[in-house]
Amino acid sequence: MASALAVSAVFFICLNCFSSDGDFISVKVNDFTVAELPLHQDIKYEIETDNGISNIVEISNGEARMLSADCPDKICVNHKSISKQNDTIVCLPNKVLITVVSETENDVDGVAK
Repeated sequence: MASALAVSAVFFICLNCFSSDGDFISVKVNDFTVAELPLHQDIKYEIETDNGISNIVEISNGEARMLSADCPDKICVNHKSISKQNDTIVCLPNKVLITVVSETENDVDGVAK
């Protein structure tokens, strides 16, 4: 059991070592892209849905986080900041998806092409 846990920990550490830094975040609501925001610029962006619900995403020091959300559970607000390619924050009740995108394309093994 301990060896399986150790192997899993090494796998996740190595996976993060080979992830490239992102260049911007893609913000989607109901599967439609509503914004693409650069990670190198510190900003706050309000995401409004059709039913008047809002989330606020904050980009600071090259990382994005959900600053606030009108959802009842606040899982997205409590999620850690994201900055690596393909990192995501999801607000299921509000149907908001934030994904880090890199302009550098990676191979399957995480090495930049």
